[in-house]
Amino acid sequence: MGLEVAVGFLIAWFARKAGRAARRLDGMADAAVDRLCDVVTAKLGGDSALRQLAAEAAATGDAATRTQDRVRLALEDAAEQDPTFAADLKDAMAPLQAGVTIGRDVRADHGVAIVMTGGSVSVGERPGPSGPGGQSPRR
Repeated sequence: MGLEVAVGFLIAWFARKAGRAARRLDGMADAAVDRLCDVVTAKLGGDSALRQLAAEAAATGDAATRTQDRVRLALEDAAEQDPTFAADLKDAMAPLQAGVTIGRDVRADHGVAIVMTGGSVSVGERPGPSGPGGQSPRR
């Protein structure tokens, strides 16, 4: 279901809410992120892991790997125990996952907001081969 992606969007949402992110995304992405956060906070609003994620994102604009893992596990547990929540979470994630390929690098085809803490991002087309520092290899 891409819960790592969900956690990334939660971090961005909490950071934006705290004024750590300068501006909103485009209208479609904003609505989708708001929907995801509404679904998650309705189910896990009292969860200590989600509160910790919110606090870290508000303070630094990011969250520790352990905190992210704890929220992902809380989401997994809640989805396993509550089929309605699982369906709501899947529906909320669908527009955010469209066109996203997750791996060491991230690629988006179109109309997607990307939240990441490492790797690279390309939009629209795959990047060509490159050497160190983004330079094309010499032939």
